[in-house]
Amino acid sequence: MSLLMNMSLRVRLFLLIILATFVLCSFEFYNLWKLKEVATKSREIKFVSERFLENNRKKEQVRKTLEDIHNLLAIYIQSGDEKYRKFIEEKASSLEEIVGDDKGLISSFLKDLDTLKVRMDVLKENERQLFETQERLWSLLGNIISRCNNNLCRNLVVKSIKSYADIDSVTKEILWSQKLVDKTKITEVVDEISSFIEAQKNKIAPDKWPLFRELLDIFFTLDETTDTILAIKNKVKRSQQKVVLSLKKFSQGINVQDVSFERASFLVQEAESIVKNTARLSSFFLLVSLTVLALLGFLISESITKPVREIVAVVDHMSQGDFTVGVTIQSKDEMGKLARDIENFRQAFSELVKRVNHSVSEMDELVRHFQDFSQKMAYEIKDSVD
Repeated sequence: MSLLMNMSLRVRLFLLIILATFVLCSFEFYNLWKLKEVATKSREIKFVSERFLENNRKKEQVRKTLEDIHNLLAIYIQSGDEKYRKFIEEKASSLEEIVGDDKGLISSFLKDLDTLKVRMDVLKENERQLFETQERLWSLLGNIISRCNNNLCRNLVVKSIKSYADIDSVTKEILWSQKLVDKTKITEVVDEISSFIEAQKNKIAPDKWPLFRELLDIFFTLDETTDTILAIKNKVKRSQQKVVLSLKKFSQGINVQDVSFERASFLVQEAESIVKNTARLSSFFLLVSLTVLALLGFLISESITKPVREIVAVVDHMSQGDFTVGVTIQSKDEMGKLARDIENFRQAFSELVKRVNHSVSEMDELVRHFQDFSQKMAYEIKDSVD
């Protein structure tokens, strides 16, 4: 308080303004600092959320692509259509671009798929050869009938047709059945027709025998081709199983790295905590600042009003003729200067009043002496007259 009393009014007001400005600026800087922290957390939340959404998009894309590959592979295994294999390769390549192929599972799947393609192509080629052999058989039988018109030839042709019918029923089962087919019947039929034709060799005209020799070769070719088709079908089946297993492995092995949303939730909670703490601390800081400013304002106001009240009281006493009450203000500010001037005036005026009172007392004494002298002179004159 004494320090404030030694400051001028201008300095006190300037100090109050400076302190108020400092409080407001500190408050604003504190809020900006906390807002910057919240903005940083918001950017982190945005980044984590974008990664989380991108991760979910990748997962959905991987799931859809794997589902497409499974469906296309099932169609390709059933139909053997090359376009479905190309679709599978495109889908697998797109998966490799999304998740990579660090473990080589996708490459292994594509390799097994290529092996399956090769074996299916070989199977198709053998099936084509089988159909061509069947066509050759029918063409040859027609040729035999046209060139050999006796009963023996007709019996051989009828026997060959019956044998082919038996072979064809088994062949169709081999071609279209998904199960393992026993082709023993084909071998037995071929052996039977071969023995039957060989037994009739001496009865066949020498110029017609080459036709039947060719017929036997065709039957043997049918037997060998069905053997080959069965073996290839077994290989194709194993390749199909291997491809399916390889697809299952790489479907299970594909791993899209999870991005936990817990980090974003934690950041949101942290940002909310910062906002709440900032609001709480700001309220406390503002309350303290207002209290300090109010206290300082009160002290400055008191440092101004107290001297004024004292000066007013002294002036009131002086107006009532009481010059004994003096001003005790010792500050060096404007109010102190005013108080000192009033005190000097009081003292000077008090001294003047004392002098006047003293002069009045002397005049009263002179008047009394004069009155006494006058009365004495009057008595003396009266006595002299008498």
